[in-house]
Amino acid sequence: MTGSEFQQALARMFANGLTKYSTEKEYRPDDALTREEMGKIITQAYSGFGYDKTEKNQSCMFIDSGSFESSLGIYVVQACKRGLLK
Repeated sequence: MTGSEFQQALARMFANGLTKYSTEKEYRPDDALTREEMGKIITQAYSGFGYDKTEKNQSCMFIDSGSFESSLGIYVVQACKRGLLK
């Protein structure tokens, strides 16, 4: 695989569904993560490593859920249900 270490890591994340971005500009590596982005990364990684998917929390209502990025909101809820974030 060619490219910098970051470019190689981004290519692996893209290929494994951890991000929908395939370029550094789109990925924005120097920006802070949103809760939704963090939810997807941690939920996908948690599943990819084969950790238990048992739901530990059913109280995963967020008053700002209407502002979640539409393709990522489900990951916030999944991470919450697994007890990975509040």
